[in-house]
Amino acid sequence: MKCAEGYGFKEEYELNERFFEGQSAPWDSAKKDENRMKNRYGNIIAYDHSRVRLQPQEGDGGSDYINANYVDGYHRPNHYIATQGPMQETVYDFWRMVWQENTAAVVMVTNLVEVGRVKCCKYWPDD
Repeated sequence: MKCAEGYGFKEEYELNERFFEGQSAPWDSAKKDENRMKNRYGNIIAYDHSRVRLQPQEGDGGSDYINANYVDGYHRPNHYIATQGPMQETVYDFWRMVWQENTAAVVMVTNLVEVGRVKCCKYWPDD
């Protein structure tokens, strides 16, 4: 299966679509006007109960929001963070989160562009 061709992914999603229908927990923070533009997609947003809360920056009401949630590890609650690939306007928040959470590794599971569509901006330096 090749990612660029998308073979298998669409079929797998459609078979399991019933698991993705609807909202399973509140996501009020993600829907606030000041945070909506920080979500790459309107239907893939951070749930309130497990979202990563950034340290607020003075004078910026939405500065504590990033589209990221804690994910439990094996016998380790909140051991991982799942987040969207940063957009140009959220790269700063992404690195704030990495620093704040003392992140040891970043694992990217997407390409910058897939099937002609931007999935993530380049958030690392060239050097």
